[in-house]
Amino acid sequence: SIAVAACVCFALLGAYILTKPYETADGFVIKNSTLVSYNGNETEITIPNNVSVIKNNAFSTNENADKIQIINLDSDVRTIEPNAFANLSSLVFVNTEGNSNFVVKNDTVLSADGNTLVHYEGSATEYTVPEDVKVIGASAFHSSDIKDITFNSSLEFIGISAFADTKIEKINLPDSLKAIDDYAFSGCIYATEGYIPP
Repeated sequence: SIAVAACVCFALLGAYILTKPYETADGFVIKNSTLVSYNGNETEITIPNNVSVIKNNAFSTNENADKIQIINLDSDVRTIEPNAFANLSSLVFVNTEGNSNFVVKNDTVLSADGNTLVHYEGSATEYTVPEDVKVIGASAFHSSDIKDITFNSSLEFIGISAFADTKIEKINLPDSLKAIDDYAFSGCIYATEGYIPP
């Protein structure tokens, strides 16, 4: 009937409005509580309220991505996808204060379960990846001073540009590794030896 058809149309329209991406005044494009992209030009950004997921490549198309230095996480952020911080070559600090979904240990931002290494913020030249880490996120060690890194035996994924432009001298990857994304070790001109699992 016409009445039923009208109800269906209104229901579909309502669903579309609820799921349609929208852009905030600060340039954040959000869909279904997921940060899809950022179009602003600030060097320090604060993730808006009610964003629970930062999507892969959320910043990669921003022409100022290489200038972003600080990201403040709102308390609602639960998930940072592995390549969410792709192209953030100048990122130096991820502020997790007030967010119980992430922890900072030994200058390292980790998911609360320890499975995802989001960002390293220290100045050490030696580093051992924590045993529980399965994912090293995009740009996690980009341009850091790391020369000697020891990978753990449970690592499965290394994100975009994770170790780009570091001073790593040896790259000995574990047999547990399943995937290495683009440019993970780009610019590592000091790396002269190592092991890549078959």
